[in-house]
Amino acid sequence: MTDLSEPRRDAKNAAAVEEFFERELLPISRGLARRGVRLLDTAPAPAAATYYRPRARRTMVPADFEWGGATSAEQLEVALRRLWSAPQDAPLSQLAPAVARLAARLRHTATESGDVSEFVYVMY
Repeated sequence: MTDLSEPRRDAKNAAAVEEFFERELLPISRGLARRGVRLLDTAPAPAAATYYRPRARRTMVPADFEWGGATSAEQLEVALRRLWSAPQDAPLSQLAPAVARLAARLRHTATESGDVSEFVYVMY
């Protein structure tokens, strides 16, 4: 990756996110809105008597919170497609390649130097 100064890199990242929002998310959102589809309800359902659902499994295990992550944009795309594989998630699934491209673009590998700030206490 090109070595950019922090403010310049931040500006490029912000522009990439803005472009993703404008090119990818907004068209999908507008298309779904025209069809009356909502991916996420943001208001209470007036007809719902309760939101409680009895669960078959009542305790969680660490694996419920863990995901190994992705070490490449390609792995991220595959993982997102798997996550969004249900028919109702089709609009999200089509975003997987664009999200992976954005992740690759935003990825920043820090470079290490042997210098330690004088404000850091080094323990051996």
